[in-house]
Amino acid sequence: MKNYIMKKVEPFADDKRMIFAKLYINNNWFEELSLHLPNELFRFFHPDMDIEEFLYITKFVEYSSPSIPFFPFELNFSLINEGVVELDSIFSKPDEKNKNNTYKPYFYEFSGYCKSWNDLRKLFSYYIKNDYGCFTCFLDFSEEDNYDRNDIIAVIDGNVLFSASPIEEKSGKLVVVENSSSIDPKFIPVLDDSIYKCSTSPIDESGKIIFNGAIDNLKLSFKPKNAIIYNVGQGNNVSIELNGGKHIFFDIGLTKSRVERNQSEIKAAIKEFSKIKPEIVILSHWDIDHILGVSYANHNIYNAVWIVPNLWALMKYTYKNSRRVLKLKYISDSAKRLLKYLDFKNDKKLFIIDENWTNNCIYSSKDNKMCIWIGKRKSAKGINGAKEPYIINEANNFGLIITLENHKNILLSGDCEYSIMPSDIWKKGYQYLLASHHCSKMSQIPLVKSSSNKKAILSYGVTNIYGHPNKQHIRELADIGYQINTTLGHRHIRCDL
Repeated sequence: MKNYIMKKVEPFADDKRMIFAKLYINNNWFEELSLHLPNELFRFFHPDMDIEEFLYITKFVEYSSPSIPFFPFELNFSLINEGVVELDSIFSKPDEKNKNNTYKPYFYEFSGYCKSWNDLRKLFSYYIKNDYGCFTCFLDFSEEDNYDRNDIIAVIDGNVLFSASPIEEKSGKLVVVENSSSIDPKFIPVLDDSIYKCSTSPIDESGKIIFNGAIDNLKLSFKPKNAIIYNVGQGNNVSIELNGGKHIFFDIGLTKSRVERNQSEIKAAIKEFSKIKPEIVILSHWDIDHILGVSYANHNIYNAVWIVPNLWALMKYTYKNSRRVLKLKYISDSAKRLLKYLDFKNDKKLFIIDENWTNNCIYSSKDNKMCIWIGKRKSAKGINGAKEPYIINEANNFGLIITLENHKNILLSGDCEYSIMPSDIWKKGYQYLLASHHCSKMSQIPLVKSSSNKKAILSYGVTNIYGHPNKQHIRELADIGYQINTTLGHRHIRCDL
């Protein structure tokens, strides 16, 4: 598998061959940025902006940047080369449906930082005027810093991450150059996402009976025995064991950080969850740190029933500030590729939850032992008594949530903001609570104080630059009676139910 995928894509080719890169926004830095700068900054992405206005705004940002947390900001790109085009062509060949033993969803990503503020400014300026929605680039893994050519837009230092299995990573530079006058037509289906469009239709509330029936037909005993919260660094990965030894994954995430993946506890966690053959996989949302673990998962994971939010709804996302001018893309090509593969293999086992099915319980097992809920596509900003400013964007809030009930109860909230969760979730107490969004800044938790023995589990990575875990969030958990437990230093934390 590894050699086949690597041979096709050649992710670390060092011959400066041309590739394409799609920019997508890192939720955390943009949320933090939006709290410190005026709405005019959002016009970075407005196609009708004139250059004088742009230069004024970027000068303002340059002046303000020393006071902005997490500056310089991490930039994330999905990479496309000839191998990607060839490999993903499987999706346009129906006859390959039963011949894909050598294919599995893969990740080809670059994360890094511009070498200077001037490079960042040039990059965004070029993005505004770019007709293609992507950058033409080459990768450079040498020590070279100066390039004898005049078509270079920006140089971004960072890491290339590639994975089908295992994860391979290499430090280098993404060098952005001016687009050529035309693009080879074979690249277009990947560049415009048409190759990744799904044939499976999303399910809304009108299809609840069909959806619930499909899960009930699995004839699983949904009485939960335990939930295992794995130490995957800055990510989320939970396995739920049911009676009869059957398993459900809630997210199958893993950190993007090589430093964290080299920790012995995380290596042990990977070894453990890679042996599980789940019956169901439920994704809270599509961020890479919630799906990257598929690189190490048992191959049977693709035969499971998958329940996921509608990724394509998020591609329509527009940041709703007062001027409504910023269009964002939060979704990587790696996420699109995973969803398309599930759709490609679909034997009525893929359930995509429509964005209009909102703030509700979408599935409840017998006696409510397991409930699946969905949040609401709505941004939350500094609401519900939070003492520190924050934003949890609608991409995270339009996510799936799980509650499990047995002798003890647990709430698994993904990255959804507490105040956005369906109100019925808070009608019961929880002995275990997986802190939402890696224990980031958030509103008050709608639970009453209790003196019973309760545990809050925090899943985050030591290399994160986003201020996780947030001290106010920790205090809030402690004030309502939760003992604080972190995944750091452990292979996993087991919650017996």
